[in-house]
Amino acid sequence: MIRLRNEWIPMDPRSWNADMDVTVNVAVGAGTNEERLAFLGLIAAKQEQVMQVAGPENPLVNAQNLFNTYAKMLELGGQREPTIFFTDPSTWQPPPPKPDPAEMLAQIEMEKNRATMAIDSEKVRLDREKFVEEADFKRDELDAKIMLDVKKMELDHDTAIDTAKLGVKVDRDRISMSAIADSVSTVMEPAMEKMAEATKAALAKSQNITVTFPKRKRIPIKDKDGNITEVVEQDA
Repeated sequence: MIRLRNEWIPMDPRSWNADMDVTVNVAVGAGTNEERLAFLGLIAAKQEQVMQVAGPENPLVNAQNLFNTYAKMLELGGQREPTIFFTDPSTWQPPPPKPDPAEMLAQIEMEKNRATMAIDSEKVRLDREKFVEEADFKRDELDAKIMLDVKKMELDHDTAIDTAKLGVKVDRDRISMSAIADSVSTVMEPAMEKMAEATKAALAKSQNITVTFPKRKRIPIKDKDGNITEVVEQDA
């Protein structure tokens, strides 16, 4: 049987034309099993030598070539399953690479920084809550002081002040200290004006008052010799 134009056809060797341009390729199967094994052994030894000298990654021989040679040798020895003895490189999955110590150190440092950031974030949250609580306490304290001052002014000046306008009870989280101070100034302004008017009236009245002092005369007291020993004041 010969392959002609990519088709296998029968041919009588007696009619073979020796002048045809062909090359005869003697199959490995020619000869005895011992001869074939010896031939494949030489091939495997040469493949192993190339891989040892040039390394496993070379342009001439790779692991798959060597596995194929071993498989043929096992087949001649009556073993149909070469994967029992050798692993087919085409099905082999390389193990994951070992982590780089530098990468491991960088990962540990990253986790450490992440933990530090989480701690700092929690600290900022606690500080913010503490600040809000302190601000609320200060506002409450200011509210109480304002109410006491207003009551004192009401008692001192006999005037009523609408404390609802002070805004001390309206959404403390939105009212700043300056806003409360402005509210106090606005509400207390009429009372202050009334106090100023009362003070002016009192001053004007005091300026019109005439102070009269009683007239007194001084009487000298003399002794028997006619010397003044003392002076006595009496109402005139």
